[in-house]
Amino acid sequence: MNALVVKLQNIGLDISKIEGGTFYASYTLKAPVKGYINSINATIGQYAEPQQTIAEIIDTELLQLKLSVFEKDIYKIKTGQEVEFRTVGNVSGKFAAKLISVGKSINENTMSIDCFAKIESIEKAGLVSGQFIEGEIVVASDTVLSLPQSAVVTADNETYILAFAKETDDVIFLKKSTVKTGRLNNGFFELTEVPDSKKLLIKGIYNIQAE
Repeated sequence: MNALVVKLQNIGLDISKIEGGTFYASYTLKAPVKGYINSINATIGQYAEPQQTIAEIIDTELLQLKLSVFEKDIYKIKTGQEVEFRTVGNVSGKFAAKLISVGKSINENTMSIDCFAKIESIEKAGLVSGQFIEGEIVVASDTVLSLPQSAVVTADNETYILAFAKETDDVIFLKKSTVKTGRLNNGFFELTEVPDSKKLLIKGIYNIQAE
């Protein structure tokens, strides 16, 4: 009897009414999770086996990122690392996630290793299940001097910038100055030495003839 009581309670029926002689001709099926119905695999009047999937429900608050990492890079990856991602075609919007699982086998279809990340502020991301994203796992970070690519020109095995020299009336004079650059990341060059001037041209350098 106790086992039957538990089963009836799990499907949302009032046990006290049943014990009082009130019976149910039908009842409402309640999903174990909240979310959106993605597909329905049954029709009205159809007999459903106990093990049959009637509907698929997706809880968008529990969506995770699945990231494919190549074998040569997997040694850099570990749980807890930050992930920056955006939806395909969305250049301006960038979202954050944190790596929670690193795969231990190679996916035969993609020849990569599947890793999973938990999305932060998921309600702002507006994601849907199965959506493709572009992501980067931050394996290390440091603070360096840098300049945008648009401020640096490489010509004749020389890398230079244009620095402010002086201004007279309505004319601004710029001085060509060589620099040593390091890594390139997200459109910025690392500077391995401090430029002589703090006033630099950072856009349109290709349109100016340097002498």
